[in-house]
Amino acid sequence: MTTVALAPLVSAVLGALAGALSVTVAFSLMIFGVARYGDMRRMGRVGAARAYGAVGVAAAVIAVSIVVLGLVVVTSK
Repeated sequence: MTTVALAPLVSAVLGALAGALSVTVAFSLMIFGVARYGDMRRMGRVGAARAYGAVGVAAAVIAVSIVVLGLVVVTSK
């Protein structure tokens, strides 16, 4: 019978869950921002369009950053 250390396994599962959830939320915010940007631009609401565009760009940067951080963590171990 083999003894399995549960702490590293639980840590890996929780880390993967947190990473997947954060990328999903960031990507969803990016899609939301870009879609609303187009809607607001067509309606002639320039200020709101810029705000939604900023949300989309910021969310895209966050999503890419999370993926890059995950790759760095995986390759460094």
